[in-house]
Amino acid sequence: MSLKTVTALYLLVASAIFNVIGFSSPYWLTGNIDVFGRVWYGLWLTCYDILEDCINTDQANQFGWEKGVAAMEILGFMALVASCCFLLLAFLFCHSRQSLFTILSGSFAIAAGVFMFIGVIIFGAEFDNTILTLSWAFVLVLISALTSIASGILLIVEFKSAKVISI
Repeated sequence: MSLKTVTALYLLVASAIFNVIGFSSPYWLTGNIDVFGRVWYGLWLTCYDILEDCINTDQANQFGWEKGVAAMEILGFMALVASCCFLLLAFLFCHSRQSLFTILSGSFAIAAGVFMFIGVIIFGAEFDNTILTLSWAFVLVLISALTSIASGILLIVEFKSAKVISI
């Protein structure tokens, strides 16, 4: 197992942790609204300080861009899980570092990062910044996208650097 592969593994694990925390968190946006007090908004929950509770985000009443962000983040998460599974298979069943599982893991890691990055771009471009501001969960998903892409690039570079390709 090479240094590039181990580094890619650590980046992929970090990406998965950041994604799970950021993706599920109601802290994509935060701010104060006169009627509700402090408000925290996420893809799935909106929390109000005055209510001391969180309510599920109603998918039927969301804007199209909000549904698009959720779809991109779900696709990114699914590709990230696939990348982790393929990398695990590469470690368990293939003793050759130039395996099909390595290139698949790298490809899915890049795809995951691209999907997450598209979701982050849409969200950042479309939210109403007059009342609410971006918060830490948004940043975690952005970091997750970047580390996923870096992991995928390392895996593909590792695959390409091999002298003999065995698929």
